Amino acid sequence: MATSDPPLLRAHRRQYVLGPARWAPDDRWREIRLGSVVLSLCPELRLTEVTDADGAKWVLLGLALQTEANAPSPADEIARTGSRAVSELRHRWAGRWLLLSERAAYLDSHGQIGCLSSRDADGRHWCSSSPVLLREICGNAWQPVSPTYQIGAEFYPPPSCSLVGASRLLPSQTIDPSTGDVGDCDLVPPIPIGRDTGELLDEIASLLRTAFENLPQQKGPLWVGLSGGGDSRVIFAAAVAAHRSVGLDVRPFTWLAGRTPLHDRVLPPKLAALAGLAHTPIRAGRIARSRLGLVREHAGPRLSVGDAVPLLRGVRLGLSGFCTGGQCFDACKATKVGKFPPMTGNHVAVGDAIARVYRERAGGFFAERYTEWVRHVARTPIEGLRYECRWPIEQSGAGWQAPKEQLYDTQLLERFSATNCGLFTSLTMALPKEMGRSRSYEPELVARLAPELNSLPRNPSDAELVGPVRASAIRLRNASERARQVRLRAGRLGRIARIKLDDLLGGR
Repeated sequence: MATSDPPLLRAHRRQYVLGPARWAPDDRWREIRLGSVVLSLCPELRLTEVTDADGAKWVLLGLALQTEANAPSPADEIARTGSRAVSELRHRWAGRWLLLSERAAYLDSHGQIGCLSSRDADGRHWCSSSPVLLREICGNAWQPVSPTYQIGAEFYPPPSCSLVGASRLLPSQTIDPSTGDVGDCDLVPPIPIGRDTGELLDEIASLLRTAFENLPQQKGPLWVGLSGGGDSRVIFAAAVAAHRSVGLDVRPFTWLAGRTPLHDRVLPPKLAALAGLAHTPIRAGRIARSRLGLVREHAGPRLSVGDAVPLLRGVRLGLSGFCTGGQCFDACKATKVGKFPPMTGNHVAVGDAIARVYRERAGGFFAERYTEWVRHVARTPIEGLRYECRWPIEQSGAGWQAPKEQLYDTQLLERFSATNCGLFTSLTMALPKEMGRSRSYEPELVARLAPELNSLPRNPSDAELVGPVRASAIRLRNASERARQVRLRAGRLGRIARIKLDDLLGGR
């Protein structure tokens, strides 16, 4: 490798700091002044500066993709729009981005480039995508509790974060970077309740295809994570449609580990072949504990180690260009309906009940943070969006996926989501509820984008793929996965037992 090539992994890659003065972890970082605040950022973080029709300056950080066919780019839209209306444009942009002006910061639909905020010892307000850099500036301590991967709560529920005394901006909030004042903003555009289902599906398919068509192709290929399920197939179908319309270089791949289901091993190469594309299997390496230092340097000690496993195993290491998959797709599935309690005026009781779902104590650290979010949701209702369906956006998306994306910024690949778009969420929430729960919209969208991909089943059982006898033999051979499942069940049962014991001894 030539010495001029960027390293495969780099701490603080694609991070930013926004505050009253320049602050940078090394001299490579650049700076831009926005009125009274200074934006300091890694030179590998994509940046677009634009002046709106009223002469106000805006900055787009990250990758913003127009999803409306034949519409101008996000930067050109801003240039043609008055200051007060600029924020409304954001609902049509997919990708992974942050919109900034001197007096406002807006997250993308699922908050995938995070905005953490705190104050330093002099009371000055700072924002950053990195908890590590924000801690260095403001001196916050790490939270006294940690998420527990697949056992209990797996992330800090926004607006809390991994730092004591700091907060993570919700996608339904905006912040004034000069003062730190937080306000509310629209999470999604109005949901078109009652609209024709076929028209909705047509527009959703067009949105996804257009997002991929607007990807800057000179920056490298598009790597699409492909499984045997429905979400990734819809995304792959949209990428295939863009491949056929504008020549997008699409490269499907699958991460293969011991726990990878059989259908995720068998179907992706067949799906790629149906689309006329080569499939790349990526086999997980051993966990490189030497990379744990990089994880802590870049993301801090409070990210669940389980969420860092792909990086520790070297998945996607060495790939360059863009990468996407089936993330930010869950709001319309309503998977929390029936698991979460009904929304009531007793917000503490709702927060406690959510904590129980995640095997956490009522009245404990996580229950209090869930309650804080429940209060925010109750104060900012959205017609047609139940709070259980808002959870995948503001909690699973902004609270769980976003910190993982921040860690993956250490890699060369630039990750984004075509479904990370307010309009996409609004349109999918207008689909018939049963269509969302059954996921029957998936083959409908594939039929509009790359219909040949519907010829293979979605997530078939092992017996359906290879017959019951061979399926049983495969399960028996996978001793490591059986052992992992046993450990998980034991950990969950032990956690539940400890909570019940606490209750008997006088806890809540």
